[in-house]
Amino acid sequence: FGCTNLDVWCTSQEFLDIGAGDWEEHGILLHNFMWWLQIHSNICSDAADKLYLIIGSGIPEGKTVYVMQHQSESRTSEDVMLWNACTGCVLYAG
Repeated sequence: FGCTNLDVWCTSQEFLDIGAGDWEEHGILLHNFMWWLQIHSNICSDAADKLYLIIGSGIPEGKTVYVMQHQSESRTSEDVMLWNACTGCVLYAG
């Protein structure tokens, strides 16, 4: 078909059913899981952390997706966390 660079993203359910995926699927699944945990933890919406899906390039991994968690009530320099869903590593940003 001439689509050598075609990259189709799975839904979270498709990713779990297939049991395989790359950085996009891992990032989306982690974001959705963290969001689900917040919804079901009975935290009022004003106090809930803000979650974002960050798509870009990282060193050394290249193309990557991070989940950014902004802690709403934190007043420290570590109130922003970048989660790498493929490795489980977290980076703290001030």
